[in-house]
This record gives sequence, structure tokens and C-alpha cells, in this order.
Amino acid sequence: MTLPKFLLSGLSTLVILVIGWPIIMTYPAIKSEKATGIAVFIGGFTEALFTLWFWLSAILLLLFFWYTSQLGSRILRLLLFWIPTVLATVLGSAVFTLYGYLLRHRPK
Repeated sequence: MTLPKFLLSGLSTLVILVIGWPIIMTYPAIKSEKATGIAVFIGGFTEALFTLWFWLSAILLLLFFWYTSQLGSRILRLLLFWIPTVLATVLGSAVFTLYGYLLRHRPK
């Protein structure tokens, strides 16, 4: 059962950082600008891929989720592993599906 928990930890870490990191890092730019678009998020994400903080956060978050998946207490494991990882996986799947739907049904 260790490998599926590790894969779920990695998937949720990826989703949290891909969706959350550009929002956190570009918030000051969005707040100061009057008109922004999706390019702010794309630029923020591509910039994040080349920063040390992004990769350190990814490693720490992955280790945190993996460690909390091994806890003996059921309550702590539920609160610190199962709820965040399942929510992140569902949110990531919903965003990916919505993006695919919008690409499929865009006007020609």
C-alpha cells in the first residue's frame, strides 16, 4: 500500500503546485495591475519551474504527504493526508477535464 500512497502524494503535490504556485506568486502583480489576463498565470508558472523555491516546496510537500500517510493515528492521517490529497486530486481532475472540454468545444 506504500506505492499507491506515494503516487497519490506525488499527484496531489503536482496539482497543488501547478494550480496554487502561480496564483500565490502572481497575486502582487494582479493586485497592482488594472488589466491582466491568463498570460500572468502562464508566465508565473513557467517562471516557477525555474526557481529553487518551487522545487524545494515540491520536495517538502511530497515528503510531508508521504510522511503523514504513514502516521499511526487514524484522525491525523485522515486530516493531514487523505482529505488534502483527495481534494487536490479531484480539483486537478476537474480543471484538466474542464480545460479539455473547452478545447473540444471552442469556436472554430
